[in-house]
Amino acid sequence: MTEAFKDAVIEYLRPYEGNFNYENMLRDHIDISRFYLWVGEVPKYRAISGSTVLSSGCGSAGDLQVFLEMGASKAHGIEVSEGLADLARLRFQGAQFERRVEIVTYDGSILPYVDVGLSFWICRADTTGANNIPYCHSSIFPQPRSAT
Repeated sequence: MTEAFKDAVIEYLRPYEGNFNYENMLRDHIDISRFYLWVGEVPKYRAISGSTVLSSGCGSAGDLQVFLEMGASKAHGIEVSEGLADLARLRFQGAQFERRVEIVTYDGSILPYVDVGLSFWICRADTTGANNIPYCHSSIFPQPRSAT
Protein backbone atom coordinates (compact mmCIF):
# COMPACT_ATOMS: atom_id res chain seq x y z
CA MET A 1 0.00 0.00 0.00
CA THR A 2 1.32 3.41 -0.92
CA GLU A 3 1.47 6.61 1.05
CA ALA A 4 -0.73 8.15 -1.66
CA PHE A 5 -3.44 5.59 -0.85
CA LYS A 6 -3.18 6.26 2.88
CA ASP A 7 -3.32 10.03 2.29
CA ALA A 8 -6.36 9.61 0.02
CA VAL A 9 -8.15 7.53 2.67
CA ILE A 10 -7.49 10.20 5.28
CA GLU A 11 -8.82 12.87 2.92
CA TYR A 12 -11.88 10.75 2.03
CA LEU A 13 -12.67 10.31 5.73
CA ARG A 14 -11.94 13.92 6.73
CA PRO A 15 -15.68 14.74 7.13
CA TYR A 16 -15.87 11.99 9.78
CA GLU A 17 -12.76 13.01 11.70
CA GLY A 18 -13.63 13.35 15.36
CA ASN A 19 -16.59 10.96 15.14
CA PHE A 20 -16.66 8.12 17.64
CA ASN A 21 -15.81 5.51 14.98
CA TYR A 22 -13.33 7.48 12.85
CA GLU A 23 -10.35 5.30 13.87
CA ASN A 24 -12.29 2.15 12.97
CA MET A 25 -13.24 3.58 9.60
CA LEU A 26 -9.63 4.50 8.90
CA ARG A 27 -8.39 1.07 9.96
CA ASP A 28 -11.00 -0.69 7.82
CA HIS A 29 -9.54 0.89 4.67
CA ILE A 30 -5.88 0.54 5.52
CA ASP A 31 -5.65 -2.76 7.43
CA ILE A 32 -6.80 -5.60 5.19
CA SER A 33 -5.84 -8.40 7.61
CA ARG A 34 -9.51 -9.17 8.35
CA PHE A 35 -9.94 -10.39 4.76
CA TYR A 36 -7.33 -13.15 4.99
CA LEU A 37 -9.48 -15.32 7.23
CA TRP A 38 -12.60 -14.68 5.17
CA VAL A 39 -10.93 -15.24 1.78
CA GLY A 40 -9.14 -18.24 3.26
CA GLU A 41 -12.53 -19.96 3.54
CA VAL A 42 -13.27 -19.62 -0.18
CA PRO A 43 -11.20 -22.65 -1.31
CA LYS A 44 -13.70 -24.87 0.51
CA TYR A 45 -16.09 -23.90 -2.29
CA ARG A 46 -14.02 -22.67 -5.23
CA ALA A 47 -10.38 -22.62 -6.20
CA ILE A 48 -8.90 -19.14 -5.94
CA SER A 49 -5.77 -19.85 -7.97
CA GLY A 50 -6.33 -18.79 -11.58
CA SER A 51 -9.84 -17.49 -10.87
CA THR A 52 -11.55 -14.32 -12.00
CA VAL A 53 -13.30 -12.69 -9.09
CA LEU A 54 -15.98 -10.01 -8.90
CA SER A 55 -16.56 -8.08 -5.69
CA SER A 56 -19.93 -6.39 -5.62
CA GLY A 57 -19.76 -3.36 -3.38
CA CYS A 58 -15.98 -3.58 -3.28
CA GLY A 59 -15.40 -0.43 -1.24
CA SER A 60 -11.68 0.36 -1.28
CA ALA A 61 -11.00 -3.20 -2.53
CA GLY A 62 -9.02 -4.69 0.32
CA ASP A 63 -10.73 -8.02 -0.35
CA LEU A 64 -9.63 -7.94 -3.99
CA GLN A 65 -6.04 -7.37 -2.94
CA VAL A 66 -6.20 -10.49 -0.77
CA PHE A 67 -7.77 -12.56 -3.57
CA LEU A 68 -4.95 -11.51 -5.89
CA GLU A 69 -2.32 -12.28 -3.26
CA MET A 70 -3.90 -15.73 -2.87
CA GLY A 71 -3.62 -16.47 -6.60
CA ALA A 72 -6.62 -14.99 -8.43
CA SER A 73 -5.71 -14.13 -12.02
CA LYS A 74 -8.07 -11.19 -12.39
CA ALA A 75 -10.19 -9.10 -10.05
CA HIS A 76 -13.14 -6.87 -10.85
CA GLY A 77 -14.78 -4.52 -8.39
CA ILE A 78 -18.13 -2.75 -8.63
CA GLU A 79 -18.82 0.16 -6.31
CA VAL A 80 -21.69 2.66 -6.25
CA SER A 81 -19.65 5.33 -4.49
CA GLU A 82 -17.31 7.17 -6.85
CA GLY A 83 -15.14 8.17 -3.89
CA LEU A 84 -14.70 4.55 -2.77
CA ALA A 85 -14.11 3.41 -6.35
CA ASP A 86 -11.37 6.04 -6.64
CA LEU A 87 -9.78 4.73 -3.45
CA ALA A 88 -9.93 1.18 -4.81
CA ARG A 89 -8.21 2.24 -8.03
CA LEU A 90 -5.57 4.11 -6.06
CA ARG A 91 -4.93 1.04 -3.89
CA PHE A 92 -3.57 -0.74 -6.97
CA GLN A 93 -2.00 2.19 -8.81
CA GLY A 94 1.65 1.37 -9.45
CA ALA A 95 1.32 -1.84 -7.44
CA GLN A 96 2.11 -5.43 -8.32
CA PHE A 97 -1.48 -6.30 -9.30
CA GLU A 98 -2.43 -3.09 -11.11
CA ARG A 99 -2.86 -4.74 -14.54
CA ARG A 100 -5.02 -7.50 -13.09
CA VAL A 101 -7.65 -5.26 -11.47
CA GLU A 102 -10.55 -3.27 -12.86
CA ILE A 103 -12.79 -1.13 -10.69
CA VAL A 104 -15.98 0.41 -12.07
CA THR A 105 -18.57 2.68 -10.58
CA TYR A 106 -22.06 1.25 -10.92
CA ASP A 107 -24.64 3.86 -11.76
CA GLY A 108 -27.67 1.60 -11.46
CA SER A 109 -28.25 1.12 -15.16
CA ILE A 110 -26.45 -1.69 -16.97
CA LEU A 111 -24.70 -4.20 -14.74
CA PRO A 112 -21.10 -4.57 -15.91
CA TYR A 113 -19.24 -7.86 -16.30
CA VAL A 114 -22.10 -10.00 -17.51
CA ASP A 115 -19.87 -11.55 -20.20
CA VAL A 116 -16.45 -11.60 -18.53
CA GLY A 117 -16.41 -15.28 -17.61
CA LEU A 118 -16.29 -14.94 -13.85
CA SER A 119 -15.14 -17.85 -11.72
CA PHE A 120 -17.31 -16.54 -8.89
CA TRP A 121 -18.56 -13.33 -7.36
CA ILE A 122 -18.58 -12.14 -3.81
CA CYS A 123 -20.35 -9.53 -1.80
CA ARG A 124 -19.97 -8.47 1.78
CA ALA A 125 -23.32 -7.32 3.02
CA ASP A 126 -22.08 -6.88 6.57
CA THR A 127 -22.04 -3.11 6.16
CA THR A 128 -25.62 -2.93 4.90
CA GLY A 129 -27.30 -5.22 7.39
CA ALA A 130 -27.00 -8.70 8.78
CA ASN A 131 -30.21 -9.77 7.02
CA ASN A 132 -28.39 -9.72 3.68
CA ILE A 133 -25.49 -11.94 4.69
CA PRO A 134 -27.22 -15.34 4.29
CA TYR A 135 -28.51 -14.30 0.87
CA CYS A 136 -25.10 -13.20 -0.33
CA HIS A 137 -23.31 -16.24 0.99
CA SER A 138 -25.85 -18.64 -0.48
CA SER A 139 -25.61 -16.82 -3.81
CA ILE A 140 -21.82 -16.83 -3.86
CA PHE A 141 -20.85 -20.35 -3.06
CA PRO A 142 -22.21 -23.66 -4.34
CA GLN A 143 -22.20 -26.74 -2.17
CA PRO A 144 -18.68 -27.54 -0.89
CA ARG A 145 -16.59 -29.76 -3.13
CA SER A 146 -16.25 -33.36 -2.04
CA ALA A 147 -12.87 -34.33 -0.62
CA THR A 148 -12.90 -37.47 -2.75
